[in-house]
Amino acid sequence: MSIATVASAPLVVETPRDELVGISRMLHEEFDARVDPHQVDECLDQVASRFADAKVQAFVPLLVRRYAREELAALVGAA
Repeated sequence: MSIATVASAPLVVETPRDELVGISRMLHEEFDARVDPHQVDECLDQVASRFADAKVQAFVPLLVRRYAREELAALVGAA
């Protein structure tokens, strides 16, 4: 009996940490002109810390992006 194998490229799965780096870049591109970049970093850190103990980490980057973006948009709107 023979088993056929298929050679394929290695599967690259981004970790939530990798995705947070991308989200950080995106939010900095969007808000740095209107908000101090340190405030963007602080907002990201605060929002991400809310999910540090989340049992399911797969959705953390999505939630961090959403909530941080909402907070930064509110900050810009209040200024």
